Parts: sequence; structure tokens; C-alpha cells
Amino acid sequence: MNGESDRTKLDSRITPSRRQVAESLPPANSSPSDSTLSNADNSKTTWNGQSRMDAILKTAVDAIILIDCRGRVTDFNPAAERIFGYASDEVIGQNINMLMPSPHRENHDGYLQNYLRSGTARVIGIGREVQARRKDGTLIDIDLSVAEVRVGDQIFFSGIVKDITERKRNERRLNWLATIVDSSNEAIIGLDRKLTMHSWNKAAERIFGYTHDEAIPNCIALLFSGGEQLEILQLIQDISDGRAGQSRIETCGLTRTGDEVELSLSIAPIIENDQVISGTSLIITDVTESREMQREIERTRAMATRTLNSLNESLALVDDQGHILVTNSAWNEFLEELPQINNQWGEVKLLEGDCFFVPERRSEELLWPPQLEIAARIRELLTDPEPVDVDQFIVQDAGAQKWFSVKLARLMETDSNQIVVAIDDITTEKQAQLDAQRAANAALAANVAKSEFLANMSHEIRTPLTAILGFTEILSDSDLDTEEQERGLQTIRRNGEHLLSIINEILDLSKIESGKLDIERTTCEVVQLIDDLDAMMNVRAKTLELEFETEFLTPLPRIIETDGIRLKQVLFNLLGNAAKFTSEGLIRLTVEKQTDATNRELLRFEVSDSGIGIDPKTAGKLFAPFTQADSSVSRKYGGTGLGLAICKRLVGLLGGTIGLTSTPGKGSTFWFTIEIGSPPSSTPVHSLEDFRREKRGPQAFPNVQQPLVCNILLAEDSPDSQRLFNFILTKAGGRVTIVNNGAEAVKEATNPANCFDVILMDMEMPVMDGYTATKILRQAGYRKPILALTAHAIKSLQDRCLRAGCDAIVTKPLDRHSLLEAVRHWSAEVKLITEQTLKGQPEKSF
Repeated sequence: MNGESDRTKLDSRITPSRRQVAESLPPANSSPSDSTLSNADNSKTTWNGQSRMDAILKTAVDAIILIDCRGRVTDFNPAAERIFGYASDEVIGQNINMLMPSPHRENHDGYLQNYLRSGTARVIGIGREVQARRKDGTLIDIDLSVAEVRVGDQIFFSGIVKDITERKRNERRLNWLATIVDSSNEAIIGLDRKLTMHSWNKAAERIFGYTHDEAIPNCIALLFSGGEQLEILQLIQDISDGRAGQSRIETCGLTRTGDEVELSLSIAPIIENDQVISGTSLIITDVTESREMQREIERTRAMATRTLNSLNESLALVDDQGHILVTNSAWNEFLEELPQINNQWGEVKLLEGDCFFVPERRSEELLWPPQLEIAARIRELLTDPEPVDVDQFIVQDAGAQKWFSVKLARLMETDSNQIVVAIDDITTEKQAQLDAQRAANAALAANVAKSEFLANMSHEIRTPLTAILGFTEILSDSDLDTEEQERGLQTIRRNGEHLLSIINEILDLSKIESGKLDIERTTCEVVQLIDDLDAMMNVRAKTLELEFETEFLTPLPRIIETDGIRLKQVLFNLLGNAAKFTSEGLIRLTVEKQTDATNRELLRFEVSDSGIGIDPKTAGKLFAPFTQADSSVSRKYGGTGLGLAICKRLVGLLGGTIGLTSTPGKGSTFWFTIEIGSPPSSTPVHSLEDFRREKRGPQAFPNVQQPLVCNILLAEDSPDSQRLFNFILTKAGGRVTIVNNGAEAVKEATNPANCFDVILMDMEMPVMDGYTATKILRQAGYRKPILALTAHAIKSLQDRCLRAGCDAIVTKPLDRHSLLEAVRHWSAEVKLITEQTLKGQPEKSF
């Protein structure tokens, strides 16, 4: 203790105290006295004498700076020059505060004086990180260690400076990166090459539920499970080993609670400065919510798409530039049909991406016409200052006879103007409206025509009836001579036949209209038919002082396959019209054989006349029922107006067509064709004269009809018809028994005392009609012929007669020759069967 005390006393005598030094120092900014400098020089000489210390200062890596107690730099080693940018000569002798930034520069001298007076150190002997100022004014981070050094009686301070600017910069960067990583919404996980986790941010904790301490010691396999775990681990290992590069995958992860989450992983290698891979980094995004939201959007979009595609209306969304954004399937189907509707427009460019307004490289003449109108309305809707939410209108494609209902609706809630275009094909509805209008007009015209027809029929029927009834009354006068009676009878017969032709025309049209007129295609000697008509028309032409001729333009087959009766009816009607409307000149019938585009063989007939002709406006209506060129009752030529309508229907049933050409005042030509079928082969006939020469030979004498030798039962309720039938049959030699109804007919026919060869059964009688009577007789085993008497010319009613058990049909009005021929035929059949029965042969059935 005493020794230490003595040493302290010795030092105090040799070295002045800090206070003594501080009090003896002049101000820091004052110039040193010569004596002071002299002392410093002496001290420095002593210090510099230490060559070992000098070498250390020069070779030190760190900056070493010495200052005296006034803060002046006494030593500034090369490392200090390198760090601060000053040469030592620029610094030595200067205040150390030149190397300090504000506010330390201004306060340093005060800090130093305070230390020397109080001994309280803020930097000395402690070491700290501060900032320094370089020569160029930039600030650098330094690690400063300051020590107090005594040399003799002088106090010096040594500072060891390390430039830690780069380190501080890296630390700040690391802190910055750490803050970013920790605040990221994505999990950022670092792995070493053994796939062990060594970094774990807050987002990873939020996604997977593990804390930092729970996750860090574990392998990354903790976060995955199932079939994809091995695949993911293998991929991470390959990246860590350098066998694979950065990858991005989507998979499912496993949370701390065992729930699955959908993840998007970005895996990259961690490369150190020496380009060595030290591990891998995983940036993980939880996409569970976004995927579910995307799936919900997709479901909503799919539902909207299905809804749009289920609509029958064609829909398209158009922006304010006219570009089509979205369409439904009905729109696309609609566009596919447009070229078929209107070929001249080709492919209509109105698909998604196309422009409704200005189609590229196409002139407006090549556009679908309604497109122009729709585009114009879209522009109006877009630019209207007071917009209408929905605009509905109809456009027509006149070229294709199509109508479309168009609705334009604005989407007001969108940022930009968009228009929904809805197009609906209303052709069917529009056509139905037009058809209804046409039907109404046709019905009105038909009513007018039928009214005119009824008035015409009244006139046509009353005219012959007037003659019939009038001459019947005249004939009842017994004072008439034989010649007058004969003329009266001829008048009655002629008007009766005319009345019958009127009724036949009405019945024919009725049967045609109802589809009950049957065409019987059989072999027809067409040349013979033409010859008969030629003979008839020559007789009629002579009475009218007209000329008539027939010409074959090509050789004709003798026999064709058609309905000869209906063919003769058509020709008779056309030739009769020609005669009716021709007052002078020529009527000509020409016939030729033709082949149509389908190789069908046809006959073409033309009936030409030099008569009054027909106005072109009227010609188109002539083949309609109840229509005439002049429909007034007082017309000059008369007729029902049904003949040409019947001809048109009959020609159609015969497989052909009919038409006419006419010039008013110069005559008309009616033509028609018929299909000739597949007749048996025969020698063609080149002209009517050739045909007649072939037929010419010895004149045959007419057969004399044999008298009827039979018993006839007549069931007829009309007394007039009874008298007529009785007169014809008894005059021909028959024996007639008359009954008034079917019940009496059954009674007489089943009476064993009677033996009738033929029964004539009227089908419409009171008490019991002919249908019932015939059925009763057949059920009772009556096997003799029963011939139906009926005014019905309709085939269905005639078939009803046959089904009831009748053997044949005799139609009314009565044709005497047909009646006698039928009775003669069936009575002969009865006699033949009777003879066969007497000879023991099997009985023949009727």
C-alpha cells in the first residue's frame, strides 16, 4: 500500500493532472505559443523515436488517428488517408472535428474540455459506432475506439477507426428485407440443402398455423401430405442439388389442424456470393379463397352462358365502337342460316370480334341489308342525349322474305356504353299474319265469287227448267200437230241434257275438292278417242258455220295408259269452250308426243280458236272455281264457270299441267299434257287420215237388240220414276212388278210364289231403305242379282251399295240404254247359272 501511494505521489509530481492540463490550455481555436510548440516538438521527438510504434501505425489496416489535448491531429496513418480521403498533411495540425458531421463537429471541443475537467467519458475507453465525414463531404459509418495516451507530461488521444459503411449498408438491407419478408402476404420459407426449414415469416404462420419455433426445426414435408408430397419434395431436392431450375407449381398443403389449403408455390435456389447453392426458398400463396372465388365466377359464368344459350332469341353484346363482345349459341346458329336464307350476302361477318358498324374490306352493297338498319339504330341509341332503355322494331330481309324482331337494350350500369342486340326470327308469325290476311281476302273474294256463282247457277238451272216445264205444258195441249210435238220433245230433251251437264259439273268439282274422284288408269285407245271427238266437233262446227281440223304433230301411240273417260271430259270441255267463244274462223286440235326433263313420256294437246280472246288480267283466274271472264248474269255466252277448274284438277290427276295463251280479239290456245304411262307397244299412227284408212272396210250392219225375257222386281217410291222404269222395261219385253219401299221388296222377293230374275232396288226409300232391304235379303240367302238405283255419283256412297250386297249400280238420271244393258246382262247371268245348276255343275256366285 505504501509503495503504491508513493508511486502515485511520484506520478503526480512528474505528470500534471487533467484539470491542470485543461486549465493551462489556451482555447482550442487559439494559436499555440512557441514554448508550447517547443514542448510538443520535444514530445514528438520522443514519440518518433519509437520506430517500432511508427511502423505499426503505417502498416495498420485500421485508421489510427492521434490528437492532442486541444483536439489537434498529430498522427494520421495511411489507412486513415484511405478511409477519409485526406492526405496526412491536410489533416495534421487541424482540429479533429473536421472529420465529424454536424452537430458533433460544433460540440466536439466542448466534449473534450468536459472530459479533461471532469473525467467523464462518453467515447473514450468505450467504443461506439458513429458517422464520420469524408473529404468529399460524404458520410460514412465507422466503428470508433478512443483511448487516452500519456507521453511525458502530455495527454494524447488515439482513435482506431474501422470503416463499417458496407456492413451497415448490408445490415440495413437485411433489416429492410426482413421487414418486407415479415410483412409479406405470402409465406416465405427458407430451406437448407437437407430440406430443413430455417426461416419462417408471419404469413407462413398465418397460412399453416405453426409458430416460428414450431416450424423451424422441421422438414418441409410437414406442410404437405398425400400423393403429391413425394413429388414436391423431389422437386425441391432437385432444385437444391442444381438438377432443376426455378419452378412454379400449384398443389394442396396441410395446416397444423389438418385442413387442406390450395397453394401456389414458387421454388428457387438460394445462391451465395461464391455461386454455390446453399438451399432453396419457397414463396407460397394461399389461393384457396381466390380459387373458390374463381370457381364461383366460373359457375356463375357457366350458368349465365347456359341461360343465354337456352334462349331462342339470338343475343349479342356490342360495345360503343360496334365490336361484338359476346354472343349466344342461338346467334351463331342464326348466322349459319343467313347464307342459306340469302345467298348473295355470302358469310355474314357478325361473330364475336367482328364489327357491327364498319366491316373490314367490305362495301355496304355486300352487307346483309337488315345489318345496316340495325347498326344505324345502335348508333342512335348510343348518342341519344335522353336515351331510351329499350328500342324494339322489325326489319325485313326482302330478298329472302324474312322478318326479324330486333330489341336493343342499353347496359346503363357499365362504365362504357354497351348495347344488347336481340334478334328473333318472326317470319312464321309474320307469314301467318300475311296468310291470315290473304285468307281473309280470299274468303271475301270467295264469298263474292260464290254469290256470283249462285246467281249464275240460278240463271243456268232456271233457263233449261223454263224450257222443260214450258214445253211440257204445251205438249199437254192435244191440238198440236205431230211436227210441233216433235219439236217440243226435242227441246225438252236438249234442255234436260243441258241441265244434267250442269249438275254433273257441280258433282265433279265436289268430288275433286273432297279428294273422292278416282282416276282409273287403264289402256286407252287414244287415237280412237281423238277420232270420235273429231267427228263430233265437225258436226257441231258445221252447224255453227266454223271450220274444225285435227293434226298430229308427231306420230302418236295407238294405245296409252290413262283414264280415257277423264281425258275425253277435258278435251270435250276445251273444244266446247272454243266453239262457244268463236263466232267465225277456225278451231284446231293438235296432238304431239313429248318427253320431259325426267324422261316421262307425255302427250300434249292444244285447242286453238280464232274467237274473242281473253284479257291477260282475267286469264290467270280462269282455272279457279266459280270464275269466268264475265261473271254477270246477263253475260252473252252462259256457263257455270266450273269447266276449266275441273279440267285443271283432272289434268293434275292425269300427271300433267294445263295453261293458256290468248290475245283479246284474236283468239286463244288452251294446252295441257298428260302422262301416258307404260302402255303395250303398238304401231304409231302418223295422222288421223291414216287411222281412218286402216279402219275403212265393209260396212257392218248394226246389231238388233234382243228383247228382254225376264221377271223384274222394281222397288221405287217415286210414282213418276215407277212409270218411267215400267215404260222402258216393259217396252223392251220385260215383266215388271212394282213395290213402294224396301219392306215390300223383301216380302215379294222371299215369297216362294214369285220368281224374279233381277231386282232393281232404289237405295233411298221411306219405311225401309234399299241398304237395309238388300242386307236382309242376302242374310236370308237370296242369291239373285240386285241392282242399286241411286242418284249418288260419289264413289264412297256407291261402295256402300256394294257392301250392302248389291251386284251393280244404275245411276240416276236414267240412261235408257245403260239400264237395259245392265238388266239384260244380269238376267243372262241368272239363266246361265240356272242351266249350270240343272246340269249338275257347281253353282256360280254372283
